[in-house]
Amino acid sequence: MDHITTYPSVQVDKASLLGEVVDQVKKLKRKVSEVYEYGNVMPTESNELKVEREYDQSSPTSKGRLTTLRVSLCCEDHADLMSGLKQTFDAFELRTLKAEISTLGGRIKNVLVVAPKAWDMEEEGGLQDVELMIKQVKHALKLVMERLGEQGESIQGK
Repeated sequence: MDHITTYPSVQVDKASLLGEVVDQVKKLKRKVSEVYEYGNVMPTESNELKVEREYDQSSPTSKGRLTTLRVSLCCEDHADLMSGLKQTFDAFELRTLKAEISTLGGRIKNVLVVAPKAWDMEEEGGLQDVELMIKQVKHALKLVMERLGEQGESIQGK
């Protein structure tokens, strides 16, 4: 015999419960949409590192010149991470213009917009210098992430 027909009050309870679940799913979808509106800076389970150039398209005189780099990295959260980022940016004479940082479950995601402190791409050798700088910055940041990862493993192993 079907339990729903035997207990009609249970059917109502299941229907109201299903309605509450649907409402909760809608609320969660709205919250996720709000998070993505802020630039999708939620940490992921995997380590990520991107260094991309951004161009100034706002002014007709800028002619699409490089004005900033967008650095995005996601890794385990370590106390020395921010100082490692600062040391790297200082070594390349980059200044931070914007930073979006979030942490979740022991992981951190940083999305930073950085710019050369005093560097005109046209005077310094053009796109070849930009590509070289991007590779060097990416390599240096990768070393910072690896060093911190090794420190975390040795701490966990104790």
